[in-house]
Amino acid sequence: MAQDIFDAGSRQLAIVNSLIELARLQAGKVELRAELQDPAKMLAEIAARHEAKAQAAGLDFAVEVAQGLGEMPLDREVVTHLLDHLLDNACKFTPSGGKISLIARRVPRTEVAAPVRIAAGEYLELAVADNGPGIAPEILPRLFQPFVQGEGRLSRRYAGTGVGLTLARLLAELHGGGSGVESKPGTGAKFLVWLPYDSISAPKVNL
Repeated sequence: MAQDIFDAGSRQLAIVNSLIELARLQAGKVELRAELQDPAKMLAEIAARHEAKAQAAGLDFAVEVAQGLGEMPLDREVVTHLLDHLLDNACKFTPSGGKISLIARRVPRTEVAAPVRIAAGEYLELAVADNGPGIAPEILPRLFQPFVQGEGRLSRRYAGTGVGLTLARLLAELHGGGSGVESKPGTGAKFLVWLPYDSISAPKVNL
């Protein structure tokens, strides 16, 4: 009973924190503090925290970081929160026995499949992929909007606020980038974000 009470309290706290984070982002109260970082090292640290959680849920966890990412200006806290939301979402909705992948590579602007706030020559592409149930086509256009969740048995099974993907989108935009999703029912889902390599000095562009 004590464990049940603790778990329920933890879930409620997570919901409250997510709603506070959403309100602060929408009000423009979050300030970007970018410093030169090694993305590969940062991703290894983030992956290490989520691997145990995935394994406890009966999921395989893979990390695919391409060579040559180099260094770039990143806000460590913003990128960490962004990936936390995407990885938590994947872990929640992928059935036991499935697989989650964290993928990173360096891509030119021509391979960015979303509007971005900052124009740059190259972007860090971060993707969280799963082989879960996938997302219905009619849900995809509004999936990154607040309080929208994938419909079906899994979305009803797991309680949540439906703001995790919205937070990921807003955090990507705060960092000058953009976000997108690729999915078909029965084939899993792939959530992507693109962050500009020259986010400190590059001019901003409208969405």
